[in-house]
Amino acid sequence: MSHPGKDPFLSPDGYTYWSGRMRAYMQSQGEDIWEISQNETFAVLPVAGRTTPALVAQHEANFKAVNIIFSGLGPSEYERVSHLTIAREIWSLLKAHHEGTATIKAWLVETYRREYENFMQKSGESVDDLFGRFQLIINKIRVNTAPAELPYSDHQQTVKLLYSLDPRVWEIKVNSILESAGYDDQKVEELYSKLKATEVDQQLRATLTGSGSKSLALATTSRESGADLVLHSISFSTLMSLIDERLASFGDEELCLVSSRFQRAYDNRMNKKRGDKPCFECGEIGHFIADCPKKNQDNYKKGRHFSRDSDKHHSGKKHAKFRPSKRKDFRKAFKSYRKDNYKRDKAFFAEIGLYSDGSASPMSSSSSSSSSSEEEI
Repeated sequence: MSHPGKDPFLSPDGYTYWSGRMRAYMQSQGEDIWEISQNETFAVLPVAGRTTPALVAQHEANFKAVNIIFSGLGPSEYERVSHLTIAREIWSLLKAHHEGTATIKAWLVETYRREYENFMQKSGESVDDLFGRFQLIINKIRVNTAPAELPYSDHQQTVKLLYSLDPRVWEIKVNSILESAGYDDQKVEELYSKLKATEVDQQLRATLTGSGSKSLALATTSRESGADLVLHSISFSTLMSLIDERLASFGDEELCLVSSRFQRAYDNRMNKKRGDKPCFECGEIGHFIADCPKKNQDNYKKGRHFSRDSDKHHSGKKHAKFRPSKRKDFRKAFKSYRKDNYKRDKAFFAEIGLYSDGSASPMSSSSSSSSSSEEEI
């Protein structure tokens, strides 16, 4: 007989997986080995008491079953059952330890039922991930109940999966399945095939579109809403894998278009998040400084100054009004500025001893240049 493979090893949180694998492995080693591990009437007899070939065969099968179970246990699990010599007792003790008593199992079944009733597809979840999560819940319920007491039939599971799909993505497909002729007898495997075929078709069309015109692959109209995009899109994980596959074949223009598209979407989202911040010009909420209605009115009328680097309103002294159309006022302001500057320079040089009343002013050249500037003005 060919070797069926390595016997499974029991991990701390993987008893359900281990028990299924171990049952299959023991059955592959011989039908009598698995049966003796479930025989409640078997008891180990002294060697002298094994008087018939049937008793000898039972004991040999029991010892083989014990050896197989021990070989799949770690040190801590082995210490728990090392004192036992009957395969059925070892199997029962491990089962009771990991699955709990009947009361605990009943509580777990109710917990898993609530998880089943609240099951819904996650945003961007693929068909494989959806069915994997759903099957995990069913397996948990099945482990803690008798096979004949499984509360959900195959068709009921199909209906649950149909109504758990994201309607923004699968509404049209769900309606077509509900109206199909064989809906009343449809099974989970058939539903998976239909949904997987649709998902693969969407991925193929997206790939073909991405390899064609960049205007079709990457550009979308600004009038499309977020809900419309979700209806015609695939899962986020699929989109990321698609981008990775196509990225190497894109040219410089295509990469630039991809980058600008996502950057624009990110900027739009950030602008929406900043929509409740005040205007930097007037301090009011609801518009930006570029669209401020008081930008050209209040700044100089009221003598108030609004800093563009802060959204706080600063009030202070009235600033000198700048009227570039009136040369007289500008010349007067310029002369006053030069005069004050000259006085400050004179006081500075007098303080350091480089200027006296009888000596020539170090700022004479500056004064003359100022006069020439005034003449030009």
